[in-house]
Formats: sequence, C-alpha cells, structure tokens
Amino acid sequence: MIADQLRTRCAGNEVMAAVFLSPARPMPEVMLHEGTPDSVPLPTALILERGMHIGASHLLLIHTHPSGNPLPSAQDMIATRRLYRHLRSHGMRLHDHLILARERYFSFRMQGLL
Repeated sequence: MIADQLRTRCAGNEVMAAVFLSPARPMPEVMLHEGTPDSVPLPTALILERGMHIGASHLLLIHTHPSGNPLPSAQDMIATRRLYRHLRSHGMRLHDHLILARERYFSFRMQGLL
C-alpha cells in the first residue's frame, strides 16, 4: 500500500504522493515528489495536468510529516484548499488529503475540511 511505503520514508524528507483514480484504469496511477525535512511542494498545475491526461475522476493526496506531528500546517491548509478548487473546476474530486506521521495520521475529510 502506498501509505505504508511513504510512512517508511518518514524519517527523512517530506514526501508527497498524488494517487489518481480513474474508472477507465483498474490500477491507480501514483505521482511522487520529495521535499525537505519540513516541507514538500504541491505542484497544483502538474497534478491537474496529469489527472486530466489520464482521465482521473478522483485524487487522493498523501504526504508525510517526519517530525511525528500529523497536524496540517497553515501552508498545508492553504495548498489543500487551492488544489481542491482547481480540481473541482475541472471536474475532478479531491477525495482526501492524508498527512502521515510515523504511527499517526490526519485526514482532511474525516476532520470535515473537504
């Protein structure tokens, strides 16, 4: 599972995975980006472009917090809202944004933020 693979990398830099889900493809496509120990870029335009190219209907965004604290930063909140709006304006849905931190996680959907 992609979450387990990312969690094993929690000791280093933040890692982001965009998991594209499409009814036309039996297996999701995954795009990975690695950042620094305390940030990872969220390439909104690239994510949108890739999703449109493969005909994705949904996206699951996952990133790690090596610090062990799964709570989203102010930048995480802003970037998630921006991505949500961009995807929605192109007919895609952000299913969830998960932040993994060692043994804990934060789900934007479960917290009512999506």
